[in-house]
Amino acid sequence: MPMKLTSRLLVCSLAIAALSVAAPAIAQEKAAPLARQIDADENRQITDIVRVTTATQKVQLLTAFLAAHPGSVARPNLLAHVGISISREQDTAVRVDLAEKFLGLMTTDSERRSASAILADAYLKVNRVDDAFQTIAILPSPESLDLRLLARLVSAGVEETRQRNLKHLMVSRKYGELAIRAIEADQMPAVMSPIPWKEYKGKTLPSLYQSLGLLALQAGLPVDAMTHLQVAVELAPDDPMNYNYLGAAANEEYSKASQQLKQMPAGPPRDALGQKTFELLNQVIDAYAHALALSSGTPLEETIRGQVWADVESYYKFLHKGSLDGLQALIDKYKKE
Repeated sequence: MPMKLTSRLLVCSLAIAALSVAAPAIAQEKAAPLARQIDADENRQITDIVRVTTATQKVQLLTAFLAAHPGSVARPNLLAHVGISISREQDTAVRVDLAEKFLGLMTTDSERRSASAILADAYLKVNRVDDAFQTIAILPSPESLDLRLLARLVSAGVEETRQRNLKHLMVSRKYGELAIRAIEADQMPAVMSPIPWKEYKGKTLPSLYQSLGLLALQAGLPVDAMTHLQVAVELAPDDPMNYNYLGAAANEEYSKASQQLKQMPAGPPRDALGQKTFELLNQVIDAYAHALALSSGTPLEETIRGQVWADVESYYKFLHKGSLDGLQALIDKYKKE
């Protein structure tokens, strides 16, 4: 078989093994000079990389291959093939080790961007959150990152803030905004098909808005938090935690407004702020009533009640002349039938 035809068939088979991410590499191969062909030794090494079954073996063979053939026309497809194998490694410690070695083999910004995403995801799997964020931070731009990785980074950032670690708070907000933008623009990842993509969007988008609300709240921006959480409520109206966090954000804004109100002299501006605090107080009660109703009979019931009941009771009494009459009816109104 002529060498030129052998090269084309081999590159084609690698594209299949590397799934759709190899498409750009195929385009590059078509534009390459005809002199860039795959010789017999190159052919043998490529075949070995594709045939071995473990990611460890693939990385070992790839290392030798790139040392011998750094400019191979099959390089982009091989990198995609091995990268996917690393991402599927079930032993998380092994995955980190292989991903670190894999990144060390990259020579271009595009290659390093893809390998860095694989490594960052591996770090998240073993809870090395700082390393994951640092790996992504050195990239020129995060805009081209897979939105699924962006979403996982946001989740990790939220968990960090829950532990009082605000180190990654601001960049987590940025990644969340990028992920939301990608989903709302219907930018389906190349390796997903329409049905799984629809399911992923339905679960991930409200979660991202909830996360951005929590991050804004931790950043001391309750109004921004309320904006994000109201969208989360619209997207997932049966999630009691959306209302729980929305109530917390409204409560934070109410506290700020109340303190400001105490320092203002009488007059129209003070009256306007007083009306605002009254509306915020009602928003807190209403959001918490939703949270209590939707969590009723679920594992979240005790936790949410412990978090919100004291404020609900106090605020409701304040607005109703010391009475709780009607509070339970308000909660019951929001229970799912």
